[in-house]
Amino acid sequence: EDHTLLFAATFISLLLLLVAAYLYFKKKGGVEPPPNPPTPGYNTFSSMSEQPLPGEVKGGQ
Repeated sequence: EDHTLLFAATFISLLLLLVAAYLYFKKKGGVEPPPNPPTPGYNTFSSMSEQPLPGEVKGGQ
């Protein structure tokens, strides 16, 4: 009886750990997606962030 409860608790904690790790690595890689659904302007924002800042471009030239 107690074993089923222990198994369920272990399973749930492992599941939570998996979800937390997935979200952590997803956040680490690349640009974070906005909280709301992607808007048409989001694509331009992500492409802009990949390019160097205007100040850096002037300094390079």
